[in-house]
Amino acid sequence: MIRLVGRNILNLSRTTKNNYVKALDKHPYIMEAIQVSTLMGAGDLLTQTIIDKRRTFKEINWIRTAQFTGMGFFFVGPLLRYWFIKLDKIVSKNQSVLKRTTKKVFLDQIIVDPPFLAVFTVILSAVQGMNTAQIKDRLSNDFIDVLKTNLMIWPAAQFINFALIPLRYQVIFVEFIAIFWNAYLSNVLNAENIVDIKIKSDILSTNESEKKNIS
Repeated sequence: MIRLVGRNILNLSRTTKNNYVKALDKHPYIMEAIQVSTLMGAGDLLTQTIIDKRRTFKEINWIRTAQFTGMGFFFVGPLLRYWFIKLDKIVSKNQSVLKRTTKKVFLDQIIVDPPFLAVFTVILSAVQGMNTAQIKDRLSNDFIDVLKTNLMIWPAAQFINFALIPLRYQVIFVEFIAIFWNAYLSNVLNAENIVDIKIKSDILSTNESEKKNIS
């Protein structure tokens, strides 16, 4: 009986894996969008329940979660899929694994990641309803800290990813690690910060007006 149950579970897991691989190969961008959006939404919920201590269904800011989930579906997931495929073609396979992986990490983290994070911040801020001045303030206040934290985490993670993980699984590997990264981003770039940034913008505008009146 135990052997039969174990065999059925094993067969089910194999079938599930095969169906997943087929779907990933047939609809790569849609699959990545679904996977990444789900995990980005999970990262935001992790922040709200653990860091913000929102314990009940009513306390959760579902609009904020939807915004993060939407960013994963329409922006992060498809873009990462495209970039990893492109990166695999750009870096020649006619070299050692160490050299190839190092080049991939350099291109990913030093060349591509900073503008990616900047664009991500701008788009998310716009979705959250910020105006141009508020987005500029957010970039000046938060972007460098986000980039520093990114460089503390992702070079090592991407080295493992590019060296050991097959191409078709690289995005999902990144996003499983990124559950905690997304929680961090959600905490830094959440919608509630709009109020703080608006206050700062209003103070700066007031100070500038006072200076003009004095002069």
